[in-house]
Amino acid sequence: MKSSGAVFVVVGILSGLSLSRADARTWRVTPDGTGDAPNIEAAMDGCAVGDSVLVAPGEYLVAQVLLADRVVLIGEEGPLRTRLVPDPEPTFLSGLGCWSVSADIIGLWFDGFHSSAGWGALNVSGVARVTGCLFTNNMFGVTVTGGHVDAEGNTFVNNDLAIRVDWGTGVLRRNVIWDFTQGLGSIVGYCNDVLRLEDIYEMYRPINFSLDPQFCGANDYHLSASSPCAPGNTPLNDDCGLIGALPVNCSTTAVEERTWGQIKALYRKAR
Repeated sequence: MKSSGAVFVVVGILSGLSLSRADARTWRVTPDGTGDAPNIEAAMDGCAVGDSVLVAPGEYLVAQVLLADRVVLIGEEGPLRTRLVPDPEPTFLSGLGCWSVSADIIGLWFDGFHSSAGWGALNVSGVARVTGCLFTNNMFGVTVTGGHVDAEGNTFVNNDLAIRVDWGTGVLRRNVIWDFTQGLGSIVGYCNDVLRLEDIYEMYRPINFSLDPQFCGANDYHLSASSPCAPGNTPLNDDCGLIGALPVNCSTTAVEERTWGQIKALYRKAR
């Protein structure tokens, strides 16, 4: 799998997130099942309020994972190194569910979720904060039903629908949403590169735009140096910084790096 070109520094990040207990635990999950729990679902089943689940690089089969309350689920080395795919066994529900809880999802790649129940890769009826994630080839990237999503610095591409809101609210900041969306009347946002502005009814149109994000390739969602989503290139009055989950990584221009310290700073601003 191609390297992201970004630098990720994990040491110390979990101490800055939403931990509500002095004895909060970090659960590490590995692809071979030798971590603190055999898989993400088992880690969530064992979590107490305020714990964190650190997902090591690799690919993970996911059927139905219900997120625990006030838990941080984080990809240890960012989205291109931490890929969640649907379990190939027939299942009515697949993806992550945030039901009546508050959870943080950071630095994961959701790829290929198509549920017979119409679930998205991430399903929200509680409160979900989503940062630095990549959503590709899903039926729905994120569904919101009676909940709230706060999404910053994510990339949605090649999904049937990037975001579907049946009933709920949300705030979108600095996302590449290069798919169709549906029912976003209660969603607001700014500094997003959106394929179809007409889908984003109540968003702040003066600071959203619809231009080619200039990915580095057909299946490479890094940005080119000339991308309008690259820092300093936003076609708006104010520079939005990096838009999307992945940095500049092609052309002769020096690679733009994004550290986990920067991800953490975005997270704190969102809160």
